[in-house]
Amino acid sequence: MAETAGQVRTVFGRRTVEEYLRNESAENLVRLFLAKSNTGDINAVLEKAGRDQGVPVQYLDDAEFRSRSASFPHNQGVLLQVRKRTESADSLESHLSEIERNNQKHDCILCLDHLEDPNNLGSILRTCAFFGVKIVVIPKDRSVTVTPAVEKVAAGALTRVKVVETVNLVRTIEQLKEKGYWVVGSSLSEKSRPAKGFDWPEKTVLVTGNEHKGLSRLVEEKCDFLVKIAGQGGLQSLNAAVATAILLDRLTNK
Repeated sequence: MAETAGQVRTVFGRRTVEEYLRNESAENLVRLFLAKSNTGDINAVLEKAGRDQGVPVQYLDDAEFRSRSASFPHNQGVLLQVRKRTESADSLESHLSEIERNNQKHDCILCLDHLEDPNNLGSILRTCAFFGVKIVVIPKDRSVTVTPAVEKVAAGALTRVKVVETVNLVRTIEQLKEKGYWVVGSSLSEKSRPAKGFDWPEKTVLVTGNEHKGLSRLVEEKCDFLVKIAGQGGLQSLNAAVATAILLDRLTNK
């Protein structure tokens, strides 16, 4: 399984770290740092979870912890070093084979067309974990990627969702179409069908566009269908993360 450059990153916050210690394979867990001043049972619970996974646990006094956690706000006195969670596009084939072996009924892959907001990406990843979407494809360049801030919002979703970075999103979409997927783009285009009542294909690539520009022209041209969410309040569009959540609910609960 090919990983992109940069092998270790830091995740933070009790909930996120608990998810990693509970669900991530031991070889991807590097070291757990706990602030000595943590209150309640935080340290006892996380230390046990770390030891059970064979993860080295290191306690730091306040000055040491502040120095190490300066780039990670709202860390709750908890840091965990993990191996990088994004993968290169050449790992996509193995993930598709795994989905096929598991006979997943509603096989959905999410592609994000140059999103910019880390909060949107984190929220979308958490939504994907909730609805059972296993693969999210993002462009390698000119796009938000997985950062500690994204991990915090995602709240451990990356232990369940594979993030694949591609240098050419259009080509990756073409490859998925060659594998029998139908591509459905979220768009306000006049050609878009109402998402409510849409007959979702069994193998769907759902594409969400940039927060400001929507789908790029080349990506939209690759879509087999375009859908939009009908609103009643007068606003033209929804936040990208909210729109994606609604569409995934429609897709997975059809």
